[in-house]
Amino acid sequence: MEVMKMERRRKVFVISVVAVCFAFLAYAVPAIAAEKKLAGQEVTIMGKLIKKAIVADEDALILAVYIKTDTQGDYEVIPKGKGKELGRLLDKKVEATGLFTERKGKKFITVTAYKIVE
Repeated sequence: MEVMKMERRRKVFVISVVAVCFAFLAYAVPAIAAEKKLAGQEVTIMGKLIKKAIVADEDALILAVYIKTDTQGDYEVIPKGKGKELGRLLDKKVEATGLFTERKGKKFITVTAYKIVE
């Protein structure tokens, strides 16, 4: 009798774990897929220009320009073309258009056009 109860509990536990895994995948996969669909596409974002320190190694510290959005997180600005100009506009709010890429969970934008938003 006791063995049957333990066996039943184990089955319920396994089914519960499988159900939780499926629920997680049902919510996580579409979100990840949506980000992947944007890769290489043109996007327009709005946010404040900030700088962040990136540690390259023990002896090197690199400053990078980011666009900090209210709802989409931070995008590192690739320092090419129009992106080079944004370093002179720190603490300003901008609307930037450019190509979106993502690597290792970090968002990047190669800016092709921007305007200062007041």
